[in-house]
Amino acid sequence: MAEVSSRHSLLPPLLKAPDIVAGPAVREVAAVMLRAGQTVRVWGEWRTVLRVRSDQYAAGGPAMVLEFDEGPALRVHAAEPLAVRSADRAGTSTSW
Repeated sequence: MAEVSSRHSLLPPLLKAPDIVAGPAVREVAAVMLRAGQTVRVWGEWRTVLRVRSDQYAAGGPAMVLEFDEGPALRVHAAEPLAVRSADRAGTSTSW
């Protein structure tokens, strides 16, 4: 047993930073993967998606129309990568 306790004394103390809280993770996903309730970065701000619907461009390409809690709707190509914020530990953002 003395061997175990001496080994623990050689380990560095655990560092704790109670005032530092990890923020929500940000990842890029294709617009076609978005769902209502998620938070995305558009026009330099984070917006909550209220509704997502598919659409087509005049040339026939796939598009997604995103409606937000604030501001106008946005039509983007279905494959357009958008920054999405996933849930933090407090659950204040939308998770995947």
